[in-house]
Amino acid sequence: MKNNTNSYAIEGSALFGNMDGISSYTYNLIKHLSVIEKEDRFFIWYTQAPLFRRGLIDFRQHNIIHKKSFFPFPAMEGLKIFHDTGLLMPGPEKKRSRITTIHDLSSILLPFSGEKEKRAIRLRLAEAIKTSDIIIAPSQNTKRDLLKHFGAPENKIDVVYEGVGEEFYPQTSLKSSLVRTRYSIKRPYMLFLGKINETKNVRGLLEAYSLLKYESPPDLVIAGSSDAQSFNIKKLAEELEIPNNVKHLGYIPKTDIPALMSGAEIFVWPSFYEGFGLPVLEAMACGAPVISSNNSCIPEIVGDAGILVDPGNIQKISAAMKKVLADKEMQLSMKKKSLERSKYFSAKKMAAETLNIYRRISAN
Repeated sequence: MKNNTNSYAIEGSALFGNMDGISSYTYNLIKHLSVIEKEDRFFIWYTQAPLFRRGLIDFRQHNIIHKKSFFPFPAMEGLKIFHDTGLLMPGPEKKRSRITTIHDLSSILLPFSGEKEKRAIRLRLAEAIKTSDIIIAPSQNTKRDLLKHFGAPENKIDVVYEGVGEEFYPQTSLKSSLVRTRYSIKRPYMLFLGKINETKNVRGLLEAYSLLKYESPPDLVIAGSSDAQSFNIKKLAEELEIPNNVKHLGYIPKTDIPALMSGAEIFVWPSFYEGFGLPVLEAMACGAPVISSNNSCIPEIVGDAGILVDPGNIQKISAAMKKVLADKEMQLSMKKKSLERSKYFSAKKMAAETLNIYRRISAN
């Protein structure tokens, strides 16, 4: 039994609405913190949360307490830290030690954002770096970017790899079959899952897939919601003469994702830049063969378990898909490597390393 109970405030706005990268990170962090540390209390702070919308966390656990920002934040005994999990939001007014997770710098490093938007994001990032006692980066690549583009003090940055939740594991053929039926997937398929935007290089994926159209490839299933500025997948598929082989499912609830990943012939993720690339790790944990990018953090995550290609080279993406589809022994080998590699990245390990940071800062 500890002599003193500490309290930590964690930004939880990402827990509302559709699951994305930051919300998955926040969900896994809080869920596992509450399990591995039973005596400390975790206050989930909402600076932005729609009223009456159900969140992702079960607040009935004794050590998880929610507190919306339009209610006064009480002077809680033992409150040590405010942790912004990536939305770069203001925290409680009273002075606390601050930890900020900065997932990536894609918005300012890639050419897909306007200059006005880039300036605004750069200012928010600079302020977060300045006001935080510790920056958590989800990969060595993100740490390098923070050092290079913001001159952040190296001793202020801790790398904590994100982790995959326990729900991601190879599903039975029955579960995969039920999910395929639910989404009217009638043929073998390759899978992409993520937000549909220019950064994820979905256009390049479609163009690479179209080079296989005369070779009777499996269908290409694309799952994920679209940005307001994103292109029309159906229209592009028609232009590439592959409309009958491309299926866009839109947003998929988390409960269906493991079975969808488990049933895929290949998980293809040719992103131009990632801070961590959690969907790649989730697919690997489900035993999917992975083709992904050779840039940013992806080599750190995938290692030698998948095939890594230049995301800007359409021919190489297409050739990698063709190579894996033609070799069943390679597919089996890649499945095995995916499962083994994914074991190094657990959500429980991520939460434990983050809690150690909380304790270290609290002790100072």
